[in-house]
Amino acid sequence: MSRGSLREALKTLQAQGILEARHGSGTFVSRLSFDGFADGLIFHSRLSGEGAVRTATELADLRQILETELIQRVAANGATGPNLARLEQLVDEMGRRAEAHESLDDLDREFHAKLYADLDLPLMGQLLEAFWMALAWAKPIPAESMDEVDAVERHRAIVEAVVSRDPAAAAEAMREHFANTQRWISGAGDSGL
Repeated sequence: MSRGSLREALKTLQAQGILEARHGSGTFVSRLSFDGFADGLIFHSRLSGEGAVRTATELADLRQILETELIQRVAANGATGPNLARLEQLVDEMGRRAEAHESLDDLDREFHAKLYADLDLPLMGQLLEAFWMALAWAKPIPAESMDEVDAVERHRAIVEAVVSRDPAAAAEAMREHFANTQRWISGAGDSGL
């Protein structure tokens, strides 16, 4: 194999995120990551044009499938004190922002990440983040149109189910949360993510 072919192969593996070159140190196998997947999802979400509603619906469906299963695990095992306290703080801050008609997006993002932190599933966290970012780009309806107060109550119901360690109630709260998200996406109703 020639040096040129080897160099080209290394560049291809770097572009795919399999290898990373560290200047002055060498070339190393990269950590497992969904970063490239997330970039692809975001790119295709931006290109969806007339299919934006369908793309957003599918992304929300994928999140619902994953998060409904994960929330049952969290509820069955219980959340740790610091994570539970942070979830309650996030819902309270969402309530304050909703009253002031301010965006909940950053709090929603942190809420869903913190919700599963005790499961210690870093790849799942990356996957959910990829879906969250892509859905944020694919949303066909401006965030200002959502019912922020209802979104807060949906998040509060999820936390209450986790506190009571009731997996069935947690799954139902998550399904209701995503049902409202789907109505919001389709324009049949307004709700928050």
